[in-house]
This record gives sequence, C-alpha cells and structure tokens, in this order.
Amino acid sequence: MIFPARRLPPLRWESSGGKDKIEKAGCHVHKSRHVNAPIIEEFLVTLECECTSYDDNTGILVGNMV
Repeated sequence: MIFPARRLPPLRWESSGGKDKIEKAGCHVHKSRHVNAPIIEEFLVTLECECTSYDDNTGILVGNMV
C-alpha cells in the first residue's frame, strides 16, 4: 500500500490537560508484537506496517504489513 505523507505533525497521545487521550476516550491498549506502536483493543482491525522507504521530495511512504 502507498500512502502520501505530507509533513504531518508528530502524533501526541497526551492532551493539553495532561490526561492520556486514549484513556479519556475510554479505550484500552497493549503493546504490538511486531512494531513499536500501541494496539487499541476496541478497534476491530489493526494494520501493523514497517516503513520500507520514504521519499522526501514527494512525501510518499511505502511500507510492508507485518
């Protein structure tokens, strides 16, 4: 799969009030076995991917599902 990634800001889990956004939403997480990312248990499907290449000029990110 190819997804254009145009200089997105880093994902922040903590809200400005100091409370974890996932906890505030009532969701539960556990650590992924394959990548360094949380798995949100309430999601029906989670796709875990590893980046294989990224082009700074086009913003195209290519990854493999693991």
